[in-house]
Amino acid sequence: MLNIEGHADKSYDRELKELCDFIIKMSDGVLDLLQLAAAALESPGSAAVDDAKLRDREINRLDLNIEDHATMIMTRRQPFMGELRFITSAIKMATELERMGDMAKNTVKRSAKLTRSIPENTLKDLMSMLTLVRSMLIESIAIFKNFDGAKAQKILENDDKVDAIYKSLFKNLQDDMMRSPGDAATFTHVIFAAKNLERIGDHAASLAKIIYYVNSGEKVTKNGI
Repeated sequence: MLNIEGHADKSYDRELKELCDFIIKMSDGVLDLLQLAAAALESPGSAAVDDAKLRDREINRLDLNIEDHATMIMTRRQPFMGELRFITSAIKMATELERMGDMAKNTVKRSAKLTRSIPENTLKDLMSMLTLVRSMLIESIAIFKNFDGAKAQKILENDDKVDAIYKSLFKNLQDDMMRSPGDAATFTHVIFAAKNLERIGDHAASLAKIIYYVNSGEKVTKNGI
């Protein structure tokens, strides 16, 4: 993470640290929601929906806090170079996390609409996607705290794995719908849940790119890091 200490005005250090803490707390909230989504997919039902909505509201509140806090720092401190890059990127990071929270909440809501358990092979693919996207977020916050360019590249590679699982799962579910049209509604909800997880992977990859930029000053190209 960018060095945020050592200013003559220690209150500036505290303001920057508080911005970091907001981001970390927001990521923890998303991780909790992803865990809730995993449990909901394994045991479909409506019990977790209210909890998911509550957790998502807290993530949204932190998103607004980050934007307000970053704006306040820029107005009061007029930061230069690396600090300005960090502060403006914090707003972008919060946006990615907020969208991840929305997708995780929507996955819980999809699970509540299932009228039967998810087939074992399909559930295994969904859990693999969830494991990967949670790992991507955990690693992103790890490099936010202690920058490591090689780990950032690994996060992008895991996004490719998430995409591959989604494509395979989508094709298999289309085949299942052809064989069992009576279960089309269930399969459709599962497809939307899987798409949510695929999009969460995209946002986690974007988060890693932003963190890489904050620390290196270089933007990630299509060829990777």
